Amino acid sequence: MDGWKIRVSLGTGFLFHLTGAEGTIIAVSPPFATVQDAVAGIEAVRENAATGQITIHPGTKPLLGREF
Repeated sequence: MDGWKIRVSLGTGFLFHLTGAEGTIIAVSPPFATVQDAVAGIEAVRENAATGQITIHPGTKPLLGREF
């Protein structure tokens, strides 16, 4: 099942995973102190991902012969 999943992180609080349609983990958050903080983190990622700019850092090499 895809979507956002909040999990308990042993000794550090809570973190979230963003998973794809086949259950592949796409992103993992840093730990948050509370569930509410983790939810706020998800909301921030949603907002920023929609408008964020893609930057390719200098020295990044193409994968599988693809050019950037």
